[in-house]
Amino acid sequence: MLEAVERAHDPELLLKRKVSTVLLAQIMQKAPVSRIMCSPAIYGSLPRSAVAALEQMGVEIAVERVKRGRPHVHAREKLKMIEELHGQGFAAAEIAHKLHLPLRTVYYHLRRPRI
Repeated sequence: MLEAVERAHDPELLLKRKVSTVLLAQIMQKAPVSRIMCSPAIYGSLPRSAVAALEQMGVEIAVERVKRGRPHVHAREKLKMIEELHGQGFAAAEIAHKLHLPLRTVYYHLRRPRI
């Protein structure tokens, strides 16, 4: 990991795993990092003393939410069209044919609770 940071020469660092205080100190010595991005879980695992030291050095720590799970297969626009066409009185089979979606997908989205 340390070698990758040295080669990157990027002022931003994305932490994808938990790191020790020692490794964090080595990274800061090897590369001029001004911003560290991480998930809430990784931020929670960082020692408070390391976070305080980084903030004193002027390093911004950005906690970003990471979307987990499988990616959506169908575009949100198509899924909105299912509702619109259903509201206009089209049957599920007609909606599936018009939008080139599987019939089961149309039924699934018609039965889902709307927020």
